[in-house]
Amino acid sequence: MTQSVIYSVSLDRRRRLLVRTPFEAADLMRRVPDARMWDASLKVWVVTPSRVNVGYLRKTIPQLVWDRDAQDLGDDVLTRGTPPPRQSTDDYTFAERPPYAHQREGFALSRGAPAFALLMEQRTGKTRVLIDVASDLYLRSLIDTVLIICPNSVKSVWEEQIPEWTPRHVPHEVVVYGAGDRKRVAEAMAAPPAGLRWLVVNVEAFSTTRPRTKTQPPTGAAFIEELLEGRKTLGAIDEATRIKTPGASRTKFILKLRDLLAYRRILTGTLITKTPLDAYCPFKFLDPAILGFSSYYSFRNDVAIMGGYGGKQVIAYSPGALERLAALIKPFSYRITRDQCFDLPPKQYSKRIIELTAEQRRVYESMRDKMAAELSSGQRVTAAIVLVQLLRLQQIVGGFIPDVLHAADAGNLPAVVAIPGPNPKLEALMEELEEIPHKVVIWARFRPEIALIAARLRAAYGDATVVEFHGGVKEADRTVNRRRFQDLADTCRFLVGQPGAGGLGIPLHAARHVVYFSNSFSLEERLQSEDRTQGAEQQWSVDYLDIVAKDTNDLKILKTLRENKSIADLISGDSWKEWI
Repeated sequence: MTQSVIYSVSLDRRRRLLVRTPFEAADLMRRVPDARMWDASLKVWVVTPSRVNVGYLRKTIPQLVWDRDAQDLGDDVLTRGTPPPRQSTDDYTFAERPPYAHQREGFALSRGAPAFALLMEQRTGKTRVLIDVASDLYLRSLIDTVLIICPNSVKSVWEEQIPEWTPRHVPHEVVVYGAGDRKRVAEAMAAPPAGLRWLVVNVEAFSTTRPRTKTQPPTGAAFIEELLEGRKTLGAIDEATRIKTPGASRTKFILKLRDLLAYRRILTGTLITKTPLDAYCPFKFLDPAILGFSSYYSFRNDVAIMGGYGGKQVIAYSPGALERLAALIKPFSYRITRDQCFDLPPKQYSKRIIELTAEQRRVYESMRDKMAAELSSGQRVTAAIVLVQLLRLQQIVGGFIPDVLHAADAGNLPAVVAIPGPNPKLEALMEELEEIPHKVVIWARFRPEIALIAARLRAAYGDATVVEFHGGVKEADRTVNRRRFQDLADTCRFLVGQPGAGGLGIPLHAARHVVYFSNSFSLEERLQSEDRTQGAEQQWSVDYLDIVAKDTNDLKILKTLRENKSIADLISGDSWKEWI
């Protein structure tokens, strides 16, 4: 390269970098990582002023002479990528139950950060950390509203956990968005606040939008945008991989919404476990300066090696790209796994509350009313009769209805047919499993439920990942299935079984998670099935999750079992009315 040629950087009216270099530097300019193009008329490179581009130019072509405006812009771009400092927790009073050590660490790291990612593995308490951060920001008058964007099936979880974990000295109220009651939501948000206001919105609401017109109110993203105007808001996306697709409508609308948010958070335990490309949109929501790329395609071209048909398939990742990505993310995130949470108790309990479909609700209420009429008809009501009626209601909640036209199965239970439409319990189960990289035991009371679950798991994860354990499996095959599940090197990830068959005597301590799709009425079966994952061989805390349906007897059954009470012993006289 000849030293007589001036290397320079200036700005155009659109505040893009205009880079002048000799012909010999063309190869270096073609390697600029983010958006850039050659302007033949001006004979300059037009470069997007992103963090990766500014950093590349300053490091790779030190001969460049930056004019004052370009220098200031470059300094500003690099400063926006500065990680937040760790803050103390001494001046903040947590809820009545002190946080675990890792939750306190996550709080200290994210407390005052404008943008931060809680990349905490499932059941490590990232919801609690977010609630503590929001409460702290509210007490310091930095926010007055929190927007939670989450899957539709998770709204009820937030509605339940916000009051559970918010400190008593932090006044608060929760508004849950529903597409069918926007008027109620708008009125609630317009009312004088009683404290920190939480607005919980399902991510699906952002898939479509309609701006306000003279004759029609806004919908979807436009409606939420109007609600947040003029507020000091912390916005958080739970299960942030739901906005991983750059071209999706809801991703575009949510990224547009970020400009209204004073603070931003993402929550997930599996952001880059499937593909590093999933990190781009969630981190762009936080702050585009974190990754430093102005477009998804520039980011993809830096991280991935494309090939296949039309060059549109990821065939590998660039050398060192994953390490560079991890280094960019680390200062703005907190990552922890259950194995690293040394103070978690041996057992942790949680529940996922789902809504029945309209058809399930119709069938459930029809069956319940019919049962109530039968039990009120003057016949002698025994606990056994009531339990049979409860069992039928349970089948409906699981997605099935007794079929009186067919014979009973080998377990002396009525044959069943599936209720048309989606199965909310199954969908909730699959959503939960997306976040779990470890072995999982799934207990279900009814064989049709087990068949349904196993088929869905095999379709999603492959035949080799699933084994069954119930009365329909031969004894020798049960032994093989159990040993496969217990072998940490085996491809088997899921054991799906009945507590009555697999909940007694066998060790299943390879599992870190246990999911109850449905519960037996037997307290002994519940306790025994929990103990399969406990014992001297246990090396980690185990999470027990119950998937229960709102406004059904699911919740009462679970509450009774959790209190170590026998359901059969509680049913006598007119007490059946509390259960049907």
